[in-house]
Amino acid sequence: MAYARISAVSGTGATRTTVTVEGTSFDIYECPFDAQIDVATPGDIDYLIVGGGGASAPTSYGASGGGAGGDVLVGTQAVPAGTLAITVGRGGTSTTSQATSGGESSALGLTARGGGYGGGFSSGVAILPTDGGGGGSRDADDSIFGAAHPTSYRGGDGTRVSGGRKHSGGGRGAGGNGGDADPETGGPGGPGIVSAITGLSVDYGAGGTGRVWMLDVNVPTEAETPSLPGHGGPGITTRNYIPGSPGAGGVVILRVATPGASTAEEIGGGAVASAGSISGGAVGQTHRLGESAIASAPAISGGDLRQTHAIGGGVVSAPAAVAGGALGQIHSIGGGSVTVQGTVTGGAIGDISAVPGGSIAAQVAITGGALGQTHRIGGRSIAARATVAGGTLAQTHALAGGSVAARIDATGGAVAQTHRTGGGAIASAVAITGGAYTQGQVSGRRWARPGDTPGRGKILTGQQGPGSLRAWQ
Repeated sequence: MAYARISAVSGTGATRTTVTVEGTSFDIYECPFDAQIDVATPGDIDYLIVGGGGASAPTSYGASGGGAGGDVLVGTQAVPAGTLAITVGRGGTSTTSQATSGGESSALGLTARGGGYGGGFSSGVAILPTDGGGGGSRDADDSIFGAAHPTSYRGGDGTRVSGGRKHSGGGRGAGGNGGDADPETGGPGGPGIVSAITGLSVDYGAGGTGRVWMLDVNVPTEAETPSLPGHGGPGITTRNYIPGSPGAGGVVILRVATPGASTAEEIGGGAVASAGSISGGAVGQTHRLGESAIASAPAISGGDLRQTHAIGGGVVSAPAAVAGGALGQIHSIGGGSVTVQGTVTGGAIGDISAVPGGSIAAQVAITGGALGQTHRIGGRSIAARATVAGGTLAQTHALAGGSVAARIDATGGAVAQTHRTGGGAIASAVAITGGAYTQGQVSGRRWARPGDTPGRGKILTGQQGPGSLRAWQ
């Protein structure tokens, strides 16, 4: 489905920016708080939905566990036209007595849960971690162990190395478990999920890190606020009761193609419908399409479908099938119409160039040979049916304002060139079997048989019919 068109976004801090990703222009709608969008045209929307990160708990004479990162949802969703509500989860908070989890974020019918808070200690009471929070470390064993998150992953465990040395666990991240504390360090926060929906790679929903408390050093690690959406708050260490680190708020980011932008080059006001089926070959480029429509259904097995350029105000309908060969170029088509059906097995169809205002109806079938070029066709019409089996049909040039009706069948031989046809009409039916019709002039009713003087020939009458020509081996 095509991308939806968003006509407006409203909400505190909501922004729209335009970026180019791999040659395609996108509008990015970023909502750090609750908002709503107006969808003018239904279609697909790329989304990133991040829940709020959890806080770390307060503590004293110990280390509190890191808060859990919020869930991260990434994908594409089809939406109807209308107004859609967006809810963005706040980050968790902490006081000297308690901590809170991050809030849920929701959009497009999808919900990302927030992260839980880390374990700690307050007024002689253990604060147990929740929903992926890391375990704290003081005197109460039940606050040491990290908690599982309802969606996935869990927080790391804390540890007491000695009476004066306590290490806390890291909070769970949207992309993995929080780390357990070890005898040397606190546990690392769990990894988040990296997304480049805005054109820049950003880590969303990581867990907060655990900390180390050393009584003999007595250097507190105070609260700090994470800077990236959905991250859990890092743990703290202190001798006195102080609040833990808050979690970062969530975010909702939506992306659609910029209205009017296209990945095709210089397409005008019309439409292009293409269905390409390729096995081992290539479909070439289409450039600078005018105001009308092009319907193309190419099927290729082992060959190439070449380029179509500079199509004016007419209509081109081209079903092309190529098996093992190549279908050549069509250039500079004016204001008329061209209907082309080409079938090639093992050979090639050459160029058709510079067709002004007339029409060409061409049906060509080739097996193992080649159909040459046709150039500079005037303002009238040409009806051509050529069948070649194992031979070559050469060039026809400079046809003026008359008409040519040509049916040529060649089996095992070659039909050479015909040049400088004037303003009259030529009706020719030439049949060749195993021989060659050489280059020259045919005058009325003359035919040069093998053995005759070149350029003179004989006039054929009688049973061959007045003025008729026949070839002999």
